Amino acid sequence: MKLFLKIIIIFFYSFSISAVDNVETEISTDNGIEVYQNEKFYLLKKNVKIKSESFSLNANDVKVNFNESLYDITELNANGDVDFKSVIFNMEGNGELLRFEVKNEKLKIEGIGSKIITEDIEMFSDGFIKVNNLNGKFSLKGENSKLINQNVLIIGESIDGIFSNNQDTKEISILNVK
Repeated sequence: MKLFLKIIIIFFYSFSISAVDNVETEISTDNGIEVYQNEKFYLLKKNVKIKSESFSLNANDVKVNFNESLYDITELNANGDVDFKSVIFNMEGNGELLRFEVKNEKLKIEGIGSKIITEDIEMFSDGFIKVNNLNGKFSLKGENSKLINQNVLIIGESIDGIFSNNQDTKEISILNVK
């Protein structure tokens, strides 16, 4: 039995909470939702699909941590065939596991064939990819790690760097490759 919920939540990929007002979001799961009010989290179970005008997320299971209310999302953890897309930040990706810390604007995706693609940078790894949107730091670790920016291809088992926003594009300012 499929459960459909229409709720208003803050866009969990809003790297600047004030940048996105409340957005109507549709959530569907095959095995429903479990809310743990005292522990401040809820579980969306089996074949989770979250869709709104600003983002979409598909995964086998999703755990959402919140602060004051169900809509005050602090952290999101998704696992199993994770696929996400952010219209606002022109970002998409996929992997086996995804962790997003809303306040700190940290995104980590991991698993074989993981990727994060923005308008200017493509990141791939069979280990993990971490991006901190506040300070621009990023890290790719594991086999088949590579970063593509314009006409440059960088391959290594460890790629660390910092990107800066130069007008409307992301520009890599520091890069360390092993």
